[in-house]
Amino acid sequence: MVLFFLLYSLSVLVGYTVRGRPFPRFPSGPCTVSRPWIEELNFSVELHQPGGSVEEVVARCAGILIAQAAFKAACTHYPNRLVMLCRQAQIVARSDRDR
Repeated sequence: MVLFFLLYSLSVLVGYTVRGRPFPRFPSGPCTVSRPWIEELNFSVELHQPGGSVEEVVARCAGILIAQAAFKAACTHYPNRLVMLCRQAQIVARSDRDR
């Protein structure tokens, strides 16, 4: 495996081609593509520890319908734990309260 990596690295540096096509070259400057990552996922389903702090973020979703489905699934999977559905800093639903 190491030999393959070394040969591949050497061929990229020298500029060899594969099947008549040159190896792809990576741009040397900063990335110019803006990607919407976690900023547009407004809803999160959080699993909380008994003390109240967040133990794990179970799901992050962009839409409320998928977030509600993930919340119901997390409540089913963790029946004795506190699960919260949040929209950024706002609590939408809690597993310990009636819906």
